[in-house]
Amino acid sequence: MPRILIAYSTRKGDSKRIAEAVAGGVKRTGVETVLTEASEELDGSAFDFVFVGSEVHGGAFGEPARLFLDENKWEGRQLAVFACHYGDKEALGRVVEELSRRKARVVNSLNVQAGSPWNVVGAGKKLSEEDLIRAAGFGER
Repeated sequence: MPRILIAYSTRKGDSKRIAEAVAGGVKRTGVETVLTEASEELDGSAFDFVFVGSEVHGGAFGEPARLFLDENKWEGRQLAVFACHYGDKEALGRVVEELSRRKARVVNSLNVQAGSPWNVVGAGKKLSEEDLIRAAGFGER
């Protein structure tokens, strides 16, 4: 049976909620699913397929997700990426470009807007039920 990894980095919990929804979608397909926080020690090669997601701060993925991507070899591997951003829609594209340069095959991506660019609690777009449904569908594909 294939093993699927969903690794995420989060500061305020939105990326974790997206990752949990992705995991729910993957589990509906009947494959073994591991959901965990990203870290540089995490071995992506132990899995048949990997989803990687993060919040976006300063135009980039959070450090745990960046280190996970940097420390693993992705050449020839298929993976999917997701981002939870507050306005920098292009950040996910930059991650996809970098992975493509490293000869990874990014087969799908999901961009979700939530939060505030000023780090103000209660400001900005909230993560919606629709966002979580989209994330579950992303995992199911």
